[in-house]
Amino acid sequence: MEGSVGRFAMEMIEAGVCMLPKERKIDYYGNTVPSRDDLKPGTKGTYKNAVDFWQRVWDGDYETIEALEETFGADVEEEVA
Repeated sequence: MEGSVGRFAMEMIEAGVCMLPKERKIDYYGNTVPSRDDLKPGTKGTYKNAVDFWQRVWDGDYETIEALEETFGADVEEEVA
């Protein structure tokens, strides 16, 4: 189960649905998880990437909204309106 949860979280970070934390972390295996501020603005996991994603949703970008609906099984257009 943990593998599927981690893959899903990574997909959400890459898409911009969520972002990395403000502080660097060390995971269970000793790997460093960078903070969102350690990365180039606009790349996956950054604040700018998340802002850009949610701006597309707010603007009604059909492909972005459709991808969210497929992922979460909800009517995103009604939630945003």
